[in-house]
Amino acid sequence: MLKTKKAFTLAEVLITLLIIGIVSAMIIPPLKSVIGDLQYKSSYRQAFAEATQVWQRMNTEDLIKATAGEYDPNALTANFAQFVKFFSVQATCSTLDSAANCWDINAEKWANLDMSTAASTRGFIDNSGKAWLFAACYGPIQIFIDVNGFKGPNKYGKDRFVLKALTSDDKAGPGYPIKLVPLEDVKTSNSLCHYPPCYYKTWLK
Repeated sequence: MLKTKKAFTLAEVLITLLIIGIVSAMIIPPLKSVIGDLQYKSSYRQAFAEATQVWQRMNTEDLIKATAGEYDPNALTANFAQFVKFFSVQATCSTLDSAANCWDINAEKWANLDMSTAASTRGFIDNSGKAWLFAACYGPIQIFIDVNGFKGPNKYGKDRFVLKALTSDDKAGPGYPIKLVPLEDVKTSNSLCHYPPCYYKTWLK
């Protein structure tokens, strides 16, 4: 007597494929978001470590210029010139160049401002592809980092981050800005975070 082998019917196969498709549609987008966040976190930690190490060397070697006040474009220019020397650079943007060559100015703007138009703005792209922008605004000298350059999403607190240079008294100036610190996390939408939550300190832990 011949034994018959059981097999899936066409309907069963189609239903199984439909279920797999639905589950994939539910899982893949959040998974991609988690993977993206992990990449941004890692890149941010690396960039922060590089920046703080360079700034510490500048302080140790007496290369940091003191600021005359909270807003001091002259000190920014001098400190940027020293900072960039410690990096392998593929592109540099000064006030005589277009900042658009180093920074995606069409993406999210910091506090709704286009920093590339500020007279004090300087920038460069290092050999790893990270974009760095310097600007003296809102008091302290600030360093803007885009960990993946012109690649998206180019949003603050995601792949763009801001560091402040403070004195030994944790002030913006006047004095010697001897250390770099990250901004506080922004959980709700405001001019500093258009796509909340925006992570600045948490992602460094």
